[in-house]
Amino acid sequence: MLTLDSLLYRGYFLRELPPSFTSEIFADVILNNANNLPAELGASSSKHGQLTGHNVVRLGITRRNMFVPNPVPYLKMSRELANNWGAIQTHCQQSQISKSQPTDNTGKGRAIITTSDFDDLLFFRSKLRSTSKYILKTDIAKFYPSLYSHSIPWALHTKTYAKTQQRNMQLLGNQLDLCVRNCQDKQTMGIPIGPDSSLVISEIVLTAADVMLQNQFPGINGIRYVDDYEFGFQTYTDAEKVLGTLQQILQSFELNVNFSKTKIVDLPLTLDPMWIIELRGFNFRQAQKPQRMDLVQYFSTAIELSRTNKDDFVLKYAVARLRGINIDKANWDIAQDFLFQCIMVEPSTFLPVLERLMDAHQKGFPIDRQKIDSVMNYQIAHNGNSSKGSEVAWALWAMIFGMFLYLQMRLTQYQGWKILLLRSLH
Repeated sequence: MLTLDSLLYRGYFLRELPPSFTSEIFADVILNNANNLPAELGASSSKHGQLTGHNVVRLGITRRNMFVPNPVPYLKMSRELANNWGAIQTHCQQSQISKSQPTDNTGKGRAIITTSDFDDLLFFRSKLRSTSKYILKTDIAKFYPSLYSHSIPWALHTKTYAKTQQRNMQLLGNQLDLCVRNCQDKQTMGIPIGPDSSLVISEIVLTAADVMLQNQFPGINGIRYVDDYEFGFQTYTDAEKVLGTLQQILQSFELNVNFSKTKIVDLPLTLDPMWIIELRGFNFRQAQKPQRMDLVQYFSTAIELSRTNKDDFVLKYAVARLRGINIDKANWDIAQDFLFQCIMVEPSTFLPVLERLMDAHQKGFPIDRQKIDSVMNYQIAHNGNSSKGSEVAWALWAMIFGMFLYLQMRLTQYQGWKILLLRSLH
């Protein structure tokens, strides 16, 4: 079961922040003083607060505004979610098409995860296409920023009943509505992108929309992952009917279909873009010299594909894909150079690049600290005056990582000198 502990420790800060950002101290203070908290932190608190924004890089010059809620109203939100987790899961399980139903994470990582991993979608999409001739793809326009807090009780209790019970704070929907508003200084429009609570709120609302769609089209062949939809049909007319109905249902929750990303297409289609298929299928040889040439070819291919697919995260995927490759230590220099180049030309690769560097360090591979300093100093100087907090935060953390490597090296040298000195004395 989801617990308050988990939400406070692992569900508060957005995952796009460096590891140095943690809510452990906040969680410890709350949980260790549960019986002595001031009234504003108690279960009946109705305190509200402003969100703290964090500008996150996406692709190229595109950005996404994400938020950290004030800890006081977030605490209230976390209590409501933990105390009513069974009812929330029962509600979300009504959707037959959702692949992003929230579940408590019993392992490491976030407090709340989706029942299906993003990689699982490939197989779900394959299944829905097996009996289809047409595919309808769509999503919701500005989903998180446009989600109306009053739609939460509509989703949980029906719109008609919820409107007659707006002051009834015994209703879970009204409590969650209030929590969402208090997290963003009483605003009713939008929910903060970042904390785990937002995944739960979004699924509550879209589950109700799914149920309405299922009632109109029993056995509908489709999947939804957060706000991305894909449906399979045997006729074009059926696809148009579902699109029109979905549009009406979403509008009843004050949401809108994103028509710029909506299309009905003939099958067959590849399940993944060709650039993913090409990079995923690239074969690396194990022998040192052939592998070195493979790395050159792989990096060259990734760079060219990124130039011809500018709206896709090609380099980010290419870096992430290296995680499963056993790179020979003698070839690490060229791989490392490519990783640094990725950060220079595509800041969205920051996290996967740093993950690869840490993986290599754990294997005993040398990390070029001078290049880390050069690349990260450039990021700080270039982005520090442009409100690009994501790049600056990760660059500062990477420099701390580089300093750690330097101190570790000096400590190793010191230990070596100490051993030589002791031997000479004997």
